[in-house]
Amino acid sequence: MVAFEFGKFLFTQDVNLDIDLTSTDMVLYYEVLDNVISADIGIAAKLLDGDIVAKEVNGLNKKTVSIKETIPMAYLSTKAKLPLTGLSVKADVAGVSYNGSSLSDVQAEIMYNFVDNLAVDIGIKAGYRQITATLEDIENTDADIEFKGPYLGLEMHF
Repeated sequence: MVAFEFGKFLFTQDVNLDIDLTSTDMVLYYEVLDNVISADIGIAAKLLDGDIVAKEVNGLNKKTVSIKETIPMAYLSTKAKLPLTGLSVKADVAGVSYNGSSLSDVQAEIMYNFVDNLAVDIGIKAGYRQITATLEDIENTDADIEFKGPYLGLEMHF
């Protein structure tokens, strides 16, 4: 075991990390295209709120670091509809890079709208999302963090 510093505390035993973060995204965008193919560009803000807990395996030492940050990012989205089927595919990308640190949020999905009219669109979707963060000397911390996996959803657009 190599010594591990976390939250200004030096751990000398094996450490388990428990990450409990809530991520909320806000996006302001301009719709460049809105036909069978649609495209949006804009800015996003990712609000992170939660705790990271480092605890030695033997349970003797524990340190908690709370995070509450708002991170601005560039945003790009594109969607293609298969006419007369209700099917569509979509990809969203948001990211920022500064001084060797970076944050990216990428997702791709397929969707089926079973209600599609002027008043409301309702559909189901399945996709994959990956959030990656690389921290270089942020408050004396270096880290590579990745959250990824599939998802299912129900969407209403009105």
